[in-house]
Amino acid sequence: IILTGASGFLGKNILIKISKAFKNSKIFAIHNKSKITYKAKNIFPLKVNLLNKNNYSAFPDSYNTLIHLAGQKNTFLDKKSGEIQLFENIKITQLLAENAAKSNCKNIIFASSVYIYSGTEGTPFKEKIINIPNEHLGLSKFISEGIFKAGSINNLYSTISLRIFTTYGSDLGSPQFLNKAYSRIKESRFSTTFSNPSILRDFIHIEDVSE
Repeated sequence: IILTGASGFLGKNILIKISKAFKNSKIFAIHNKSKITYKAKNIFPLKVNLLNKNNYSAFPDSYNTLIHLAGQKNTFLDKKSGEIQLFENIKITQLLAENAAKSNCKNIIFASSVYIYSGTEGTPFKEKIINIPNEHLGLSKFISEGIFKAGSINNLYSTISLRIFTTYGSDLGSPQFLNKAYSRIKESRFSTTFSNPSILRDFIHIEDVSE
């Protein structure tokens, strides 16, 4: 099993679960800047810059499953930063899809995003009626879903894309919304205000996502 983004908030939780659930499988935990802190006999940390095609030589020659979590996840970026995010997320997906195809990968699980719906008006959302996302993160995930879907259509592997809502949990990083909201409400004791009152969010606990 290859797990990208294994040192991130979602990745750390999934790494623990799959390590315990698949004790006889080798799990290659892909990380870049942050190290893998969870240790187990079946976990093999690999430091890989996924934007560099040459670095994929560190991957095993053959693997059964790819769980792809890595990528830039920031939202509401300016035009330049958004274009960089779009380019990098799509490039990583393309390189992973190519590697999976040649490595006899059978299954791909892709961490997509609720921001795919950012260009869709009206509720409730309908999966068959999705407009082009108007937010860079959503657009990068939308195109990435299509890349993996193309591989599935050509019978290269099976793909599941999970459009994950805002995830929270006890070890959530401080920049995340719920942590900031909690801290500000504690400081002000009674109430606080935020800059984008028109932005609505749904939340899902990290345990539910990783399960």
